[in-house]
Amino acid sequence: MNDWGSVVALTYIAAQRVFPDYNEMADAKSLLESVTRSFGYHYGTRKKVRVNTVSQSPTRTTAGSGVKGFDGFINYAEAMSPLGNASSEDCANYCVTLFSDLTKNGNDAKSFP
Repeated sequence: MNDWGSVVALTYIAAQRVFPDYNEMADAKSLLESVTRSFGYHYGTRKKVRVNTVSQSPTRTTAGSGVKGFDGFINYAEAMSPLGNASSEDCANYCVTLFSDLTKNGNDAKSFP
């Protein structure tokens, strides 16, 4: 990884809240967020690499359609999000900014205690 690079992973709110039918994916997302914090610190201090996760609104995908009660996920997110659910295109656009130099100094590891 080059200095000042960027890593972005997709997570989901089930990493922090209970969604009974999300099963082991909630555990996997919790682990992903933990690893992100750790790698963010180590990569940040050594190479100024930014490591972030983005929690996308529930999106109807092939994988998502296999989750029992998926409509409940969408309804919950819609109720909790003041601006409504973001589209997958909105999420992709946000991720592009995290890969750009526009966020280069926003997560400087030296600023964290």
